[in-house]
Amino acid sequence: MIGINPDRSEPKPVTKVSQVKLLNKANYLVNQSNAMPLSNSLAIKKHSGHFPAMSNQIHNADYCRSLVSADDKERYLVSLFAPSKSHRGLWALYAFNQELAKIRENVSDLTLGSIRLQWWGEVLSELEAGTVREQPVIAELVAVIEIPQVLELLRKMVEAREIDMFEKGTADLAALKTYASGAGGTLHQAAFRIVGSHEGVVEADEGADIAHAIGTAWSLMGLLRALPYHWQSGRTYMPEDLHAAMAYQDPEKTFEALVPTIQAVLQDITGCIDLADNRSGKTSRALKSSLAYMPILRLHLTALAKAHGNPFEMDRFYASDFKKMVHLFYASVTNKF
Repeated sequence: MIGINPDRSEPKPVTKVSQVKLLNKANYLVNQSNAMPLSNSLAIKKHSGHFPAMSNQIHNADYCRSLVSADDKERYLVSLFAPSKSHRGLWALYAFNQELAKIRENVSDLTLGSIRLQWWGEVLSELEAGTVREQPVIAELVAVIEIPQVLELLRKMVEAREIDMFEKGTADLAALKTYASGAGGTLHQAAFRIVGSHEGVVEADEGADIAHAIGTAWSLMGLLRALPYHWQSGRTYMPEDLHAAMAYQDPEKTFEALVPTIQAVLQDITGCIDLADNRSGKTSRALKSSLAYMPILRLHLTALAKAHGNPFEMDRFYASDFKKMVHLFYASVTNKF
């Protein structure tokens, strides 16, 4: 099985009684999230003339939560298992990520996409200077950028997304990994900082490195899962020497040409997982929030293994949201990620 440790303990079979309990727990988490007084989940700090007073703060928070819930469902599910006081910051971060990720799909010309991406970079500079535009995601970032190192990480995310505007994708496998590190690893590192800011572990560099590794693995898996969509839309992130293969009309022929690259990407993913599994020292709540992605990542690896390593076939083996919640809940209770 690709990327799966056969000796790893798995959640016990779910009986009808425990299934009901787990479903109730999942519904409770979602309902609590929807009913939570957002003004208490991440305090919007008052500044002495530095930031203008923002209206509709709860509306802005709801906008970010709804955006993440609709467009980044798996991250939303994982965020529900993070400490509740970090939810608002996480949803602001993930909504910001969605704003960046959707630029390519929402522009008819890549030049316009580059301009939009540059605009987000300017927004971050404006926030640093105390200027806040009347846009929900931007408004929610006000408190987030006050957390040490987060602003710089957001800038790195914008920089990494420049690859999205390249018609020919990445130059080689190393560039592909760099993209995943910048777009995914940096995002998860910022999430670690947000949760850690409430737990007193902001300077825990080892935990930040593990969070970055998990985010990189998550991004690499996302690129593999998106291969069918990219192939169908004539888009590619694959190394330059595989661009011709991505243009084949037969997906099976494309897969055959991509096998060595897919295997290399899988090795990188499992390497990131090994780094997380072999961590040492006490596991903080901030790090647990990062490790919570591991159960779903393992489910995707299982789906790919069942598809014999073929991303064009793995959608038939995707786990349901309920199964993801079961694995997330099991990991949160047992600390077995």
